[in-house]
Amino acid sequence: MVFRVLIVCALIALFNKNYALSNDLDLQARIEKLERRIELEQESCKEMNARLKEEVQSLRNIITNEHRNGTLTHVYKRQSTPEVVAFTAYLSYNPEHIADGQIIPFDRTITNLGNAFNIHSHTFICPVDGLYMFSVVISHLTIGEVLGKLVIDGVNIVDAIADPVTNGHDQQGINMAVVQARKGQAVQVVNYLYNDVWYRSDETNRFSTFSGVLLQEM
Repeated sequence: MVFRVLIVCALIALFNKNYALSNDLDLQARIEKLERRIELEQESCKEMNARLKEEVQSLRNIITNEHRNGTLTHVYKRQSTPEVVAFTAYLSYNPEHIADGQIIPFDRTITNLGNAFNIHSHTFICPVDGLYMFSVVISHLTIGEVLGKLVIDGVNIVDAIADPVTNGHDQQGINMAVVQARKGQAVQVVNYLYNDVWYRSDETNRFSTFSGVLLQEM
């Protein structure tokens, strides 16, 4: 009887030992599996980090090249210039005795976004390199023609003429141009060909005007 009990105890002990060993082996396998997974994740992170470094360096190279080539210049220009540039000026009186080559004295503004038109010099100064559109309207009353020309730094761009055919008859001359201009260039409307002429316009009847707008910075 005692012998049987000893055998049973021995079998139970052996079973428990094998069970514990099995658990240890299973736990060890799970640990090894987790370690392998961690190693794979670390390798993946290293590869991703390397790719990110390459992309960052590539972007730095692009920015450096664009700085060297001046292709980012327009970005910095826009930070220091008005977003909108546009003006309309007019004659608030009938200027008389205008000489050949004299700037037509547009002395009032309706719009002057960007403050690039000067009513004292009657001149628009281009605030940035860009594509601009300008229009000129000149008016005259009674027989006799007047001619005005749009000039940029003194160079003729387009002309306008008003030539009433009878006394008491009004006529307007109109022209416009789309031009590429550089920062700092002066744009004016100049009387030419005749001396001692006058243009019709006043505060109430704004027949003679000079307008411009920046279409696109370049």
